[in-house]
Amino acid sequence: MERLERVFIDLKAFIMEQGEAWLPDSQLVLLSALLSCIAILLFAPVTMMFLTWLERKVVARIQDRIGPNRVGPAGLLQPVADGIKMMLKEDIIPVGADRIVHNLTPILAVAPVLMLFLVLPFGKEIG
Repeated sequence: MERLERVFIDLKAFIMEQGEAWLPDSQLVLLSALLSCIAILLFAPVTMMFLTWLERKVVARIQDRIGPNRVGPAGLLQPVADGIKMMLKEDIIPVGADRIVHNLTPILAVAPVLMLFLVLPFGKEIG
């Protein structure tokens, strides 16, 4: 975990050094916060993708099957394929429903849950 934290810190420092040339100090602070938020908000979906892959492998082992192995090496891209499949599925909107509300509801349900990760301390130097 410490090595992963170091990778993020080094990458963020590199981006901040590049930004110092063309951004004022007030915007550098916003860039720093934005980079931290992006890293933390990517942590939850990537973790869920891995756990989904792991669950499918374990269940396949229990059922004496191979499990996901068609997409990517050892089936590691199966959660990505599943996500693409879900995005391309037909969305049936009820006749009397408000189209905008119907489309915004999943975003309004997931966004607060993902934002909960922003207040968790992930490391000493991340922030």
